[in-house]
Amino acid sequence: MGFKVDYSNANSGGVPAGVYEAVILAAFEDLSKTNKEFINMPLIVRNDVEQPCKNQRIFHRIYKKVDPTQNDAAHGGYPATQIDSISKAAGLANGKQYASLEEWLKDLERRPLRVKVKHEDYNGATMIKVDVFAADGSGITATRFPDVKHVYKDDSGAGAGAAAKPLAGFTAAAAVDDDDIPF
Repeated sequence: MGFKVDYSNANSGGVPAGVYEAVILAAFEDLSKTNKEFINMPLIVRNDVEQPCKNQRIFHRIYKKVDPTQNDAAHGGYPATQIDSISKAAGLANGKQYASLEEWLKDLERRPLRVKVKHEDYNGATMIKVDVFAADGSGITATRFPDVKHVYKDDSGAGAGAAAKPLAGFTAAAAVDDDDIPF
């Protein structure tokens, strides 16, 4: 098995601040380490558009509101402004009715959009974030390249479940209970 060095795949500590054409790789509800509910939305920088950082991931999170308005509650407790901004940028039909948050999340998968990435310092670490409501209007917007020809590395076409599935030729690891670990 051979390989070729390709500097375009090199990662120097994350995606630099800037504006990128991306694809929503998946969208699903998740829990933080502190048990806060959020929408986990990994994005991938498109490789079918001439831009830096092709194939690198940008992790976007939308946290449930502590005190949601009635409109937020109708959106699963998440900020309605963020849900609607992402829906607009991803090209979901205005006025489209969803039976559940899960249905909306599934509809987002593999949709293109344009995102502005910013870096924020938090507890001594630099966090890479999507600037949803950038002052210059470049936060999350519609793609400039709607004809998506991005080639996914796994090429499975699967969304959130793709990361959870074992690779071909491998079997899934058995679940391990904390009591089974000797330390």
